[in-house]
Amino acid sequence: MTHDTSQHIEHLIWHINLLSRSLPTIQPNSAQAHTLVAGAERNLVMVSEMLIADITCLGCGCTSHSQCATKDGWGCYWLTVDYNKKQGVCSKCSQALPTGLESDAR
Repeated sequence: MTHDTSQHIEHLIWHINLLSRSLPTIQPNSAQAHTLVAGAERNLVMVSEMLIADITCLGCGCTSHSQCATKDGWGCYWLTVDYNKKQGVCSKCSQALPTGLESDAR
């Protein structure tokens, strides 16, 4: 899971918690209710798209659905991902990181 995905999941949980705490005090069709539901829906859509995206590693060609095998038996993970281009760099290919993205763990 990437940093971006984790952030969207955290925001989704935050919106759901806020919505559940606010339900007894807000009117069903109020602007506040619509804002909370819209925020939760937006983050749910983003998380869903990120989790199903088939990203390809620029270094070795592994994908989200076919990870590299690692020495410890676990699969690789994404160091950085461009969801629009459906490309990333996996943990085994850190040398393939474009200049300036070395510290961008998304």
